[in-house]
Amino acid sequence: MLAVEDPALEPYTADGFVAALAQLVAGQAPTYVLFPHTYLARDFVPKLAAALDAPLIADVVGVVDRGGTTVFTRLIFQGKLAADVVPEGDAPYLITIQAGAFSADSAARSAVPAPVSAFAVTVDAASIRQKPDAPFREARQAVDLSQAGRIARMIVDGHMGEFPAGTNDRIAPAARHAMAGAHDAPELLGVHV
Repeated sequence: MLAVEDPALEPYTADGFVAALAQLVAGQAPTYVLFPHTYLARDFVPKLAAALDAPLIADVVGVVDRGGTTVFTRLIFQGKLAADVVPEGDAPYLITIQAGAFSADSAARSAVPAPVSAFAVTVDAASIRQKPDAPFREARQAVDLSQAGRIARMIVDGHMGEFPAGTNDRIAPAARHAMAGAHDAPELLGVHV
């Protein structure tokens, strides 16, 4: 395991991660570089692939060896088909793996933890184009829903439950009924008032 540290990597920016990981990949010359397919990886891994001029296979859900060739399986057409993909060109090959694609229970465990070694990188903070805001902080108190009916009435065109002329006569009474606090109001989907 290699640890990469540089002050320019905090807070996260895609530019910073790409600069650091490009140095790590160049220094180690791996055949495959694996990433979890997270929102973070979706942000910087394509940029890293472009910076390295390296093939990227995203959303992998399976890996098999077919006669000495590593084949990656990914879902396409919104999961309706599974495609077997073989990267072309020179290594390194960047691969993102979908969560749950492999069972953690089936992983071989070692009695000894993997050694961690530092890998030195230098990230020029001036080359980072993104300037992130402070991280989002959740509210410390619970959400007060006691005013939800009032808020809903105010949202509907600012008329406290009065609908503008021409509103569908079937939908307006149901919406008024729902906003009045009735729990047996018909379900409303896709209503734009």
